[in-house]
This record gives sequence, C-alpha cells and structure tokens, in this order.
Amino acid sequence: MNYPVRTLTRSREHRMIAGVVGGLADYLGMSPGLLRVLYVIGSVASAAFPGTLVYLILWAVLPKAPPQGPWRTERSRGGAGWEFDPSLDLPDR
Repeated sequence: MNYPVRTLTRSREHRMIAGVVGGLADYLGMSPGLLRVLYVIGSVASAAFPGTLVYLILWAVLPKAPPQGPWRTERSRGGAGWEFDPSLDLPDR
C-alpha cells in the first residue's frame, strides 16, 4: 500500500507564536486547541523549562509549511523567494 508521506512542519494556518504546536496538531491529526492545552499542562507539570526549551528547539529545527494557494517557492527551480502562479485559482472572498 502507498500511504501519503506526511512531514512535520510549522503550521501557517494554526499558529499562535511560531506554529510549532499547530504543526504538531496537523501532523498528529488532532485539534490545535486541545494539543496547546495538553502542551501547556505538560510544560507546567515539568517546571515549564523543558517545555519551553523543546518549543524553542522545534521552532529552530522545523521548516515552515509551504504556502497554500497561488504562491509557490522558486527553490524547486534553483531560485530564491516566491512567485505567483496564475494557473492556480484564487479563493473566492
């Protein structure tokens, strides 16, 4: 069976500070709010320092999730930065 490959990234959609816990929630298929509450409870129960340290390490290590929508990166073609892809539809507002 071929399962889709999931990567752990910082969320752009479910972020409060840097998107670390939102990205973990997306990866685990959980509610971001519930995971935030569990993360805070776990951090407070462990004297807050390890939870804060883990958050900062994950912030530095995890890449941002790719943008959703018509903007895409040029890195796939060796460039740097972002470009607009008109072939992708803009969401109706």
